[in-house]
Amino acid sequence: MATLYSALERRAVFLEPLDQFHVDAASVTARDTVIFSGGDPGFDAIHSSIPTHYFTRHIVLLGVARGQRWLDARSPETHRVLRLELAFQLAQFGPGTRFVLGDLLANPHQITRLVARWEIDHGFHGIAYASCHDPSLSYWAIFEGAELVRLEEPVAISKSDPDLVAVARLWEFHMPEVP
Repeated sequence: MATLYSALERRAVFLEPLDQFHVDAASVTARDTVIFSGGDPGFDAIHSSIPTHYFTRHIVLLGVARGQRWLDARSPETHRVLRLELAFQLAQFGPGTRFVLGDLLANPHQITRLVARWEIDHGFHGIAYASCHDPSLSYWAIFEGAELVRLEEPVAISKSDPDLVAVARLWEFHMPEVP
């Protein structure tokens, strides 16, 4: 399954992929422990960097061909249908298991995998879903067999891309020196 980012929400192109470079909770805790004991953890103990190899990637604007079925997981109506269709499987997670719209963005991914399997079995080509970093942004999970249309030529990711710079500032990422 691949992920397609909407051209109208270009900042989304950087949120999900850069998330993997965040400093983890254990590192933040270690930094705080050093500070609490009077030590100096150093600047990099909490700030993350975008690795240089990230800038070898390319971005391309894609669209989806007409006549395909896409499930909108951002919709309350979709959630209602999934809750009813998947009631038996959801009940297997334990008594009183609730299924709320936010479960479609949750970790661990037992529920999202269950929903994806249901969608594939029902002939959907992919899913539109909200970003877990910014619910106003959308992502598209694309299933095998979906037909995509390239709308522009691929371009290399630029260190000066305004959307990349905005995400790097938001998450306090250091930008590497890129030739």
